[in-house]
Amino acid sequence: MNVFSGFIKSLQPIQRLVFQHYIKIIPESVPEVTEGLSYGMPAFKYKSRPLIGFGSNKHGLSIYPFDPRVIEDLKTELKDFETSKGTIRFTADNPVPDELIILIVDTRLSYLNG
Repeated sequence: MNVFSGFIKSLQPIQRLVFQHYIKIIPESVPEVTEGLSYGMPAFKYKSRPLIGFGSNKHGLSIYPFDPRVIEDLKTELKDFETSKGTIRFTADNPVPDELIILIVDTRLSYLNG
């Protein structure tokens, strides 16, 4: 069983679709990623370092780019979503678009490779 299986099974069907899609497109963009846990959450890792993590709670869904600079750098692009220093919050009805997911990943990669 992969790292994401238990997480995906715990979600409501519409939430499941959103994260299944993200779990598909991120490795297509960055083939070197691996699945793992980071800070207890399912995440993609790049060269053994956390790249992007996923979470959910009763209020919605979350993405964790593991670097507050990513959210700061993309504050204009993220204006339609609730953010904090390390979290991007959204709902299954208003998911983060693919292009923005890839931009978040690419921005995080720039810091990992910096």
